Amino acid sequence: KELRYILQLSSEANSELGEALGNVQRLVGDWHDWHQLHEIASQILTPERDLALLDRIDETTKRKFDQALATANKLRGKYFSMPVARGA
Repeated sequence: KELRYILQLSSEANSELGEALGNVQRLVGDWHDWHQLHEIASQILTPERDLALLDRIDETTKRKFDQALATANKLRGKYFSMPVARGA
């Protein structure tokens, strides 16, 4: 988030990178919200009665995590890739 804000302040910033960072930030936030819901639901609901709902929340949380991670990895590969270090 901080990097995105810094880029927004720079007149020479890459706007495409800023948009990509914003997209990752949004996806991570979405996953975080589902993760919080998962934590709360696990404490309040009971597996015996609410297994289907708990499973759906768990599946959605995992899907949101995978989406955020894949998007972050794409951004990292496109903008922040570094040369592979050679062994000595």
